[in-house]
Amino acid sequence: MCLINVHLTDCSRDNTDEILAYLVKLRQLYEELQCRNICFVGDFNAGATNTFGGLLENFCMENDFIISDYALLPQDTFTYISDAHNPTSWIDHFVSSSSVHQAMFNMEVLTECIISDHRDVAVRIQCSNLPEFDEEVMEPGL
Repeated sequence: MCLINVHLTDCSRDNTDEILAYLVKLRQLYEELQCRNICFVGDFNAGATNTFGGLLENFCMENDFIISDYALLPQDTFTYISDAHNPTSWIDHFVSSSSVHQAMFNMEVLTECIISDHRDVAVRIQCSNLPEFDEEVMEPGL
């Protein structure tokens, strides 16, 4: 399984071309790695109410990826809280191949663990349910 950390630029119309270029790079990375079990995780700066949210959703539809946090968490979830006036948004995501998405369970935002203006998101993944998992490759005790 491949986990790729993502931190994309701020959401503004001036950055649209840059965001599109990064999404193309993510697709290229997926193709180069030839890993069916992949998850792009992190700060996409893409929310349901901003321009980047639509770009991310289109990217996922075109490439058969799933925004797993949207599927597994309640609609009132937020992952970011601004220090200025405390507005919240949901801009951090788990973009997964369908195989990884199907192996995910117990996703949650860790609201008590505050180390930045972004909240950590935790998920459990049953790796033995992933395709191409080969138990013989693993050494005993790992």
